[in-house]
Amino acid sequence: MGGYYILGPLAGGVLALIVVALLMRDIFKRPAGNATMTEISTAIQAGARTFLGRILVHLLVLAAAIFVLTWVAAVFWPRSGFNRLIGFAFLIGVAVTAAAGLIGTWVATRSNSRAAEAARVGGVKGSLLVAMNGGAVMGLTATGLALLGFCLVWRLFWIEERPQTSMSILGGYALGASLVALLAQFASGIFSKGADVGADVVSVLDPEIPDNDLRNPATIADHLGDNLGDIAGFGSDMMHSFIVALIAALSIAATLRSNLALSSIPILLATAGVVCSIVGIFFVRLFARHDPRKALLFGVSAGVMLFTVAAVAIIWAVGGSWTAARPFFDKKVMVAATLTGILAGAIIGIGTDIFASGRCRTTRRIAASSQFGSAMATIEGLRAGMLSCALPAVVIAAAIWIAYDQAGAFGIALAAVGMLATSGMVISMNGFGPIAENSGGIAGLAHLDRSVREITDLLDMVGNTTTALAKGFANGASALVTFVLLAAFIRAARVDVDQLTILSPRLVAGLIVGGATPFFAGATIMGAISRAAADVIAEVRRQMSEIPGILDGKGQPDSSQCIHLAARHAIRGMLTPTLFALALPIIVGFAFGAEMLTGLLAGAAIGGLMLGAASANAGVSLSSAKRYIEDGVFGGKGSPAHGGAVVGDIVGDPLKDAVAPAINTLIKTMAVVALIIAPLLRAIGE
Repeated sequence: MGGYYILGPLAGGVLALIVVALLMRDIFKRPAGNATMTEISTAIQAGARTFLGRILVHLLVLAAAIFVLTWVAAVFWPRSGFNRLIGFAFLIGVAVTAAAGLIGTWVATRSNSRAAEAARVGGVKGSLLVAMNGGAVMGLTATGLALLGFCLVWRLFWIEERPQTSMSILGGYALGASLVALLAQFASGIFSKGADVGADVVSVLDPEIPDNDLRNPATIADHLGDNLGDIAGFGSDMMHSFIVALIAALSIAATLRSNLALSSIPILLATAGVVCSIVGIFFVRLFARHDPRKALLFGVSAGVMLFTVAAVAIIWAVGGSWTAARPFFDKKVMVAATLTGILAGAIIGIGTDIFASGRCRTTRRIAASSQFGSAMATIEGLRAGMLSCALPAVVIAAAIWIAYDQAGAFGIALAAVGMLATSGMVISMNGFGPIAENSGGIAGLAHLDRSVREITDLLDMVGNTTTALAKGFANGASALVTFVLLAAFIRAARVDVDQLTILSPRLVAGLIVGGATPFFAGATIMGAISRAAADVIAEVRRQMSEIPGILDGKGQPDSSQCIHLAARHAIRGMLTPTLFALALPIIVGFAFGAEMLTGLLAGAAIGGLMLGAASANAGVSLSSAKRYIEDGVFGGKGSPAHGGAVVGDIVGDPLKDAVAPAINTLIKTMAVVALIIAPLLRAIGE
């Protein structure tokens, strides 16, 4: 590729990291609060270091094993185009993704007490800015490092005369991001919800044990889990999507033997998306007054609208014509395909807001059902989740259809890049949530003035809405990216598309097995959460009975034990679905061929879209219903309706914060692995 095209992503990545440095300076110059607030925040930071350190050990072992396997494959199949450099690109992907997660978590766990203190001295605007800046550090670090890592791999390993081999090397970079996202998403989800469910259930079973109180040994683990799940886990997953969408688009362009201008369009779109995300973040700062929800949504809208204009300008200025198969393929159809992806993301986000808001009919119906017990609330919540599958299914189907009709497989790739280009803003909006929630928890634990808690409660409510929107967006984006990877795999493996009929037994078998894989992974994660929560409950009860004076404030609970138990189950629980996601495509591909693997990926994408949407929106609806009742409806806090809604919320939390995000990572990783081994399958077939 032409060297000058690398200047765009290089400049975008550097700009993102410069803004990150400015945001961090703004955060750390603010006071962290009184001694109690600082002590709580320090305990959360210590837990994060311990947990992430244990994950890093397993990450290094798995990364070393995969690196060796890539060398072995290159030695045994040298004529397949499978290059030894794939391993080095893989290590770069591991390094940049892990670095983004560590930096984001490090800043988030130091922003929580500062956001609480900002609420005390600066009101809504001050606290909003600290929480948003903390989330933006993860968002811009992820997308900035993604671009810089891409530039590094491109500059070091691109082979001008062998574009297909070069694309396999870029696929190794995506695989590195996949591995980190898998471990971070699975482990953080299990830890987060194991601690959360354990803390909530023990308070329900033993009402004398306070919830969100320093006398409860599980409280610190619960607060730590919020940061791990929505910062390290979600941020790594969206960074993974951003990288994969870009590389899949380039892979498809390479199979078309297109000119340089066509291949450069996804790169420039991704770069423009990062710049527009930065602008959107600063729009939040400008409009942060007394309505934080409007400020955040306005920032997102501004970033997306600006990117829409930039995307049209880029394609119009750079886009060339495609002469390989469709001579009439021009700039207009590429614009249409890209706008389709942008619009699809917006519709899915708006649709998710229906289930995240207490104003909607779904939430009120669940709240009303809570008057008749937790069973009725849970039934209504699961019903809402199942019903919610319709919107993302129709939107993604329409986006694929329209984009393909406009520009073939490359059109779907442009739609995915357009949808994910502003990932920096989406990650920032999601990261705002756990920081706001932690600040509210710290304000309550430190017994700050009621006026402070009212501000943090407002931001926490807004944060729940923004994280719900981000998770809905991520679910739809993951499905779309997986279909782009599927199209790239079909071309790279040279699958005979004429044989892909519903009468093909291998294709149908792959569809069925693929459709079941998200359910297996989800069940594995739920089982690990259940075991972690059970051990946390037992540990809290043990400390309450063996350590005298905890409830009176005279005894000191040992929160590190609850962190240790949740972390142990998270590490154990992450290994099975991780190895499953990495190994299944390889087993199916080599044992049954590329045709069955095609069906496996398609089935996993469809099953993952459905289960992910149902899980996320069921959990969001149940959580929103509980908050709606806490606002004073149906008797408010302490009423029978509230008791039913609390149990429903406990059931829904693992669905929305662990199962749904993990499935997003699972289906993309399976497709990335398939794309990596495509040259080997092609060589064996020939």
